[in-house]
Amino acid sequence: MSETKRHYAIRKKAELFRLFDKGNRPSDIADAPVTRKTLYQYFREWRKERGIAGKQTGFAIKKFDGRAHLEAKENERRKKEKEIITRLVTDWEVILKALKEWNGDIEHAGQRIYLPGSRSYRWLRHLLRLKRDPRGKHLYLTREENLTLYEKWVDLGRKVQDKADFKRLCHEEGVGFPSEIKD
Repeated sequence: MSETKRHYAIRKKAELFRLFDKGNRPSDIADAPVTRKTLYQYFREWRKERGIAGKQTGFAIKKFDGRAHLEAKENERRKKEKEIITRLVTDWEVILKALKEWNGDIEHAGQRIYLPGSRSYRWLRHLLRLKRDPRGKHLYLTREENLTLYEKWVDLGRKVQDKADFKRLCHEEGVGFPSEIKD
């Protein structure tokens, strides 16, 4: 018996959803087969179930398109990653300028520079990149090596759309990617 009632309720709900799809609102439906409270509850459910536009405007106008929703999320993610890379390129350009003015002496790499992309001050010594020698010890890259590395990153950063592109291009060019580009 409860099976029959539940089925009957689903049929009423489907009938009301069809009316909502035609553009009717609960106030337009005078002879609803359910109570007013249930009618408004169904209307809220109908608005939640309908597409992205329905969620934004509060009044659903089309069925939910999962593919479009995923594409919109992917585009938003790519946009955020592009902004991150653009800020890093801005910082790397400032570092390049400081490296060109630096004489290459590690002991006197105490110059402090402002990085506009990350909005912070850093010591030049902390921005120099490291390498490992054959014994496994970490050494600073030379001035020329740092210049080459940062110039390459700036060039690649201007070409890419997201982090995956940047990593792929770094790999193709045979340049390691910076630690600032996280997964």
